[in-house]
Amino acid sequence: MFFHKNYFFRLYFALPVIIVHCLIWSVVYCFNVGFISEVELDTSYMVLFTFYYTVLILLVWSYTMSTITDPGSIPENYKIEETEVNPDLEDSDMAKLSKAKRFCEKCDRHRPPRTHHCSLCNRCILKMDHHCPWIGNCVGFHNHRYFVQFLIYATIDCTLVGICCTSEFVKNNGDTNYYIYYGMVAGLGLGIMISALGGFHSWLLLSNWTSLELRPMDTYNVFDQGNWLKNLQQLCGKRLIGYILPIPTNKVGDGITYPINTVQRPVKSENSEAEPLY
Repeated sequence: MFFHKNYFFRLYFALPVIIVHCLIWSVVYCFNVGFISEVELDTSYMVLFTFYYTVLILLVWSYTMSTITDPGSIPENYKIEETEVNPDLEDSDMAKLSKAKRFCEKCDRHRPPRTHHCSLCNRCILKMDHHCPWIGNCVGFHNHRYFVQFLIYATIDCTLVGICCTSEFVKNNGDTNYYIYYGMVAGLGLGIMISALGGFHSWLLLSNWTSLELRPMDTYNVFDQGNWLKNLQQLCGKRLIGYILPIPTNKVGDGITYPINTVQRPVKSENSEAEPLY
């Protein structure tokens, strides 16, 4: 939304973002006007509301970061090095993916492994996962973590609203206000849908995949380090606070080069020495 050169496309990408904000705040409004107004406030409810608004802050914060953060583009001085070609991985579909179409004709530039051209943003994105219209931005190396955090917090927040409104609906035998109905349907509906997407993208981070790399998944993932924590650290860094708060953190990697899993790597002969792919 903020990174397209054409101002018309910036406005076009902003429309789904406005819709998402309308959904978020409509659910919040129903929770406040519908549920909170119907219950008697006590200590347990105060703890519940504190938790809810804490998650809501993290939800809006992570969503904003995923929207305004540049997912990453090719550095001006980038060029393909000879060491990036490893003949021992020629039969690996993941290796073919990482080396295929390494020159972008639209950008007229060589591009790093796992980088793809986004036709909507009209530029190459580092470790591109997909273009998400709901954030008005591509999901790439620098904002994938924020995107996943948003999905997790949105799942918690919407599900909590849905459960609270449903409990109030059942307690009153369906004789309640309109806001409870909306909070129940929208909360549970959005919670279920977003949880499926959040679970999928959480698995991608833990396994060091991107959505685009799943298509040729015939052999194995050469980028998977065999350890979910090492995979997470490539995007989330080593500081625990970066896993909770959507703040900039020191990632293990630069989005240009990636370590290869040498344990699963196939070799052509016992005497051949494997050079690093990246």
